[in-house]
Amino acid sequence: MRPTTTYALVLSTRDMSIMFISATYAPFLKQIGLNNSQITIVNWSFAVLMLLAQVPTGVFADRFGRALSVKLGLLILFLGHFAYFFAQ
Repeated sequence: MRPTTTYALVLSTRDMSIMFISATYAPFLKQIGLNNSQITIVNWSFAVLMLLAQVPTGVFADRFGRALSVKLGLLILFLGHFAYFFAQ
């Protein structure tokens, strides 16, 4: 399999999982006690941080290579999910 095909497959799998999570995320946040305003703040913060992280990630990829950038991004994502799993 070509590297570009593998890359596209990994990204599409990740994006599909994000779509699945986003459909159940708001009811989950409501269940743990957040109101609509707090849910909006959480989702807004996520969107803004994703927007702000795009430029530095692109610069990092240009300097050190896309493969390292993707691997580092996935590692950070894993650590975030791991911490989120154990958060109260």
